[in-house]
This record gives sequence, structure tokens and C-alpha cells, in this order.
Amino acid sequence: MPTNITVGLLPGQRFIPLAEVVAERALMRQQSGLAFSVFAGHRKSWLHVLDDGAGDGYFYDPERTDAQGAFFFHFAEVGYYVWFPSLRNFLSGVIECYQTQAVKVAADGNGFDEDADHTEKIWSRLGKSRES
Repeated sequence: MPTNITVGLLPGQRFIPLAEVVAERALMRQQSGLAFSVFAGHRKSWLHVLDDGAGDGYFYDPERTDAQGAFFFHFAEVGYYVWFPSLRNFLSGVIECYQTQAVKVAADGNGFDEDADHTEKIWSRLGKSRES
């Protein structure tokens, strides 16, 4: 198995160390002011689980129930969300992505290849998407 693959479940996503997640959440809770409230206040309770390097990715919000979509994907630039009924749904999707070859290790062993149309169908079936 190649050793140069970024650690993460999906292409472009890396696991965030727990210490970093806790520090990020503490910093968010210290923020105040109108600009923060308008642009990022909704993120105060979010815990970043998988990060794309630009602040988007997969999050867990302990202030939401599973029925409200406590685990979700967020793409801020377009206000896009995928709310998963449970973490189990998300993990089932990850497994299906690999089993169906929608996601696979790149031929050169450097990263992943993804069939975005196929993965989108998987996420649409297992989560509930919407734009804000």
C-alpha cells in the first residue's frame, strides 16, 4: 500500500486531530462582534471532523439531534449542505464509494481518484442535500 496518501476517508478530506478540533471550537466560542455573527456565528457549536483545507468539509454539531442532521457536509462558497440522518449513513456511503469504485486509490498511488457523478448519487440517497 502506498504511504503517500493523505489520511482521510474521502478525496480532498483529512481527519483533523482531536486537539485541533477542540482548539478550533474554543476559538470560535471566544469570537464576538457583528462581522463574526453575520459570517460565521452559525458555526460556533460545530466540530470539524474532515477538512478540505479551505474550511469546508464534514462536521458534527452536538447541539443538533440526529433527526436534525447532527453530522453533515458543508461547502460554504455556495451554501451547500448534505445532512446525514446519522453517522452510520455517512460511513455506509464511504464504504459504498470504495466497494463500487466511485473512489479508489489513484493509479500512481498518490491520492485518490473519484467518479463525482457516482459519489453524488450515493450521497443523495444516504443524505438530504440543500442549498442555503
